[in-house]
Amino acid sequence: MKKLSRPMQIGLIVLSTVLSFSVFFVLSSGLSNLFILKAKTKEFTKAGMTISLTSDFYEKEIASQTAYYESQKYIVTVLKEEFTIFESIGLSTDISVKEYAELVIENNMIDSAIEEKDNLTFFKYEKTVNGKQFSYFATVHKSSDAFWLIQFACETKNAEDSQDLFIEWGQTIKLN
Repeated sequence: MKKLSRPMQIGLIVLSTVLSFSVFFVLSSGLSNLFILKAKTKEFTKAGMTISLTSDFYEKEIASQTAYYESQKYIVTVLKEEFTIFESIGLSTDISVKEYAELVIENNMIDSAIEEKDNLTFFKYEKTVNGKQFSYFATVHKSSDAFWLIQFACETKNAEDSQDLFIEWGQTIKLN
């Protein structure tokens, strides 16, 4: 067997080192992505409602909402309106989620149409908050004791890319 020259030996060592680090990097990236995917889903439960979001979300207390979840890019607000509220002002609770959505739109003077898709009833609207334009994907639900308004929001520039994600999260909502 012929002995390799010194420059050839150095070249092979450098090449094998580069290949080893490349393989290590690719494998470790792939494994970390697997762990990220497994850790991404996180369930949040509050007042008889459970929703699956990602582990990027954390819960904050907001006085006007039953629950409030926030990540760097998204906001989720949850409002539970118990039937006793409706009864105290003389409104029937024997209405559909679509009729409840109509009441929400009318009472908040929102310009939107109600849609039903992928087992969700929702409406969309935009609003400027603190100088930033936000898009809202508002879902409506009915449980045995309340109507629920669960809204997903992001900056309007990200809204088109986020709708499928909002639908996915909306489909995870479970009510007692």
